[in-house]
Amino acid sequence: MSSDQSHTFYTFVVGKHDAGDRWHNDGHDGPFFETEGEAREAILDFFDFRKVEDKVEDGPPPPMQLEKIVTVPVTREALLALLNDGVGAIVQHYETIETIDGGR
Repeated sequence: MSSDQSHTFYTFVVGKHDAGDRWHNDGHDGPFFETEGEAREAILDFFDFRKVEDKVEDGPPPPMQLEKIVTVPVTREALLALLNDGVGAIVQHYETIETIDGGR
């Protein structure tokens, strides 16, 4: 692993969140994906899971935010911050790509 390379990953979160507070102690523990397509597919799978006959939830599914993050360069210090402070410590750039409505 290069010690000075940033990385781009994709994830999602239930509901809508402001960028300002998204990565600060939110308890987010994944999942993360290498591509936007993989993350989008996971969201659609989540919606499909909710529709399975014996798993039907009351009310419409919540909206999901598809997100892109770029990490700080992966250094020893960045890894230590990740372990001690969580994912937010290594997020250099964050953006919501799309909010996907569960009702489609």
